[in-house]
Amino acid sequence: MPSEQLVAMSDARPANLTDALENGPFHRALQLSIAHSGLALSRLEYHLGQRGFHVGRSTLSYWQQGRRRPERADSLAALSALESILGLTPDALSSLLGPRKPRGRWIAHQTGTVGWADMWGPSEDIKQLVITDSRRNAEKLRDISIFERCEIGQDRRMKRLNIHTVTEAYEAGADRALLVYNPDPDVDVSLMKLSDLVDCRIGRTRVLPDANFAAYELLFDHSLVEKETYVYSYTIDLEGADLPHEELERRGIARLLATDGQRGFRRSAHFYVLEVRFAAEALPVRCYYVQSARVGDPHHQVAELTINAHHAVHLALQNVPAGVHGILWEWE
Repeated sequence: MPSEQLVAMSDARPANLTDALENGPFHRALQLSIAHSGLALSRLEYHLGQRGFHVGRSTLSYWQQGRRRPERADSLAALSALESILGLTPDALSSLLGPRKPRGRWIAHQTGTVGWADMWGPSEDIKQLVITDSRRNAEKLRDISIFERCEIGQDRRMKRLNIHTVTEAYEAGADRALLVYNPDPDVDVSLMKLSDLVDCRIGRTRVLPDANFAAYELLFDHSLVEKETYVYSYTIDLEGADLPHEELERRGIARLLATDGQRGFRRSAHFYVLEVRFAAEALPVRCYYVQSARVGDPHHQVAELTINAHHAVHLALQNVPAGVHGILWEWE
């Protein structure tokens, strides 16, 4: 790992950073501190990992965009380490957090189900996406099995995700599923495509480019009766959806390498398989099964996984509880 000089506390700071550290808000102070440090999110992730904190780039990105903020004890401890890495005085960022935001309870229409706000955070963006399924037909489903395959290209970036789902209606009238997707911040969500749809078609779509979210209705060919099962599949194609370099510079972010594939489960599932298939020229050095309570929370490493001779690694889970489950990998 190449060495690099971390930011010294005595480094001259621009006026906007000084003002943000004094007056907030938290996410702007963090964003400007990261920009002043000159460290990419991947390097911050590495330095935090060296200090024992497993905070991914997606979490750091959520924090600096104001979409989530550190609240749990482990997140606050990681924030303290981040202040040191960025050359800030202790509590320079944590003092801007203010009181903890209220959270909904982890209770919804099904046992073991969490609300959208609990999974993604109580943001207006999520409210706009969820209203896509205004009749709440997607809430009448529970997934029996999900098989998901991620393909990583020679450039170490996510190319596509293929998802095959077997679902069951726990209540009559279900006729659609709702897909909510949030790619890495250097992806133009308006350019990604849904393709290879089998036994479903795209209904209403809502795309929020500034928030990097998209929601799609996946319509079935008929309404299901209670306990009826349905099988459908689709592909999320990310080829050609990269933000241009000038837009990356405007947003103050760098081109990112893929380092994880994760899925947020609002309700329990009977069976989940996640396979990540790498180009032969781009194999990671380590892979882990990771989980967290919510999207954007620091993850917990559960087990190390082995890449097979065909350049793939997989995770197979039974009786999957609500939360975030996935695979994390390291390139060096």
